[in-house]
Amino acid sequence: MRITVYLLFLLLISRIVIAQPQISLVEEFSVAEKERTSNWKPGLYDKAIESMKRVYTLYLTAGSSKKKSNSGRFERLTYNIARAYALLNQPDSAVTYLQKYFDLAYSTYSTYYREIDFYYLKRDPDLDNIRNSKKFQDLILRFEEVGWENILKEYKTYKPIESELIPFIYVDEDWENLPQLRQKFKLDSIAGSSDEVSKIINLMKWVHKTIRYDGNSGEPVDRHADALIELSKNEKKGLNCWMLSTALNEVYLAMGFNSRIVSCYPKGDPAITHEWHVIVEVYSPLLNKWLWMDPTLETYVKDENGNLLSIADVRERLVNELPVFAAPEINVNSEPVEDGGEGYLHDYMTKNLFRISIPLFSIPAYEMNPRKIRIYVELLPEDYNPRNVKFHEITGKYSSVIYTTDDKQFWAAPENEK
Repeated sequence: MRITVYLLFLLLISRIVIAQPQISLVEEFSVAEKERTSNWKPGLYDKAIESMKRVYTLYLTAGSSKKKSNSGRFERLTYNIARAYALLNQPDSAVTYLQKYFDLAYSTYSTYYREIDFYYLKRDPDLDNIRNSKKFQDLILRFEEVGWENILKEYKTYKPIESELIPFIYVDEDWENLPQLRQKFKLDSIAGSSDEVSKIINLMKWVHKTIRYDGNSGEPVDRHADALIELSKNEKKGLNCWMLSTALNEVYLAMGFNSRIVSCYPKGDPAITHEWHVIVEVYSPLLNKWLWMDPTLETYVKDENGNLLSIADVRERLVNELPVFAAPEINVNSEPVEDGGEGYLHDYMTKNLFRISIPLFSIPAYEMNPRKIRIYVELLPEDYNPRNVKFHEITGKYSSVIYTTDDKQFWAAPENEK
């Protein structure tokens, strides 16, 4: 009798075990990341590595479709293993996994280039223990040879297109709630009574100081400048570069400036590009040109003679190895950028000036269009068309894109300024 009960018990347990649903690879990555986070402290890095390597092995034995859908997670996991070994002061193991991370980033499951953020890599404090290692330095040098600066040089030119690009539209200062925005925040007083360029810079600085930056924040439901400013003030909530630029763009429009939000992307497939930067371009009638304004870092860009530069100017000068300088006050949330903006321009923005996207209509809270019909214009370098898109034609149904290689039309002055 006891044997029978015991056998029945074993049978019941086996069925329960069998009935347990198998955890998916995505969930395995999630579990490993939670374990890594909890063990990311001195004395526990070995445990963090153990949990990450478990999923690392699972990924290698997974099918091709699962590998493809989890390739981004696997890249981050591989980089984190390298960081953990660096924190343990084990340079050989750290460089081994850093090499694997580079190999993944440069050749994965698509024909598109995958990004390596050298700007961050050179500054990641978790790698400080191995930074002077010859193997680490050799690895960085080898991969920088095909880095962002050389990629920008390889695709330095654009190509005119005979057909006319649909003109960009900029609303004037009387549009909808722009007068109320101007009055509520006393934008005239903030802009000051000096020259036009000083007003443009003063307004950018005010948005930078009013809205705290948080690169990990999402996009709020209400994306009007008024709502973004109040959210940051009342809830002490930081916002990402996109929302900071959204607020600044609306402030400029309220003050009668032609302005537009500019999304700057690296080379690659937008579907797998997980890091880019958003700034603002505002037109100065006084200087008869567009000006680069970045509210996230409270900066603009100048040449060696102190002349303010546009996005097109900066890209061209980077390609031709001419000097560019960020504003001396460049900072993130009042923390000065230690290299004075050299890394920001020569690493970070060199990476992000490959593909440029601008909304066709510059209006408040463009992303909140009630019908979700949005059109963007994207500038691609000459000879870069991996998806064989047609130029100067609207592609897509709702959030549509017009592609062009014609930089002259793309960067042309607003119609009312010509």
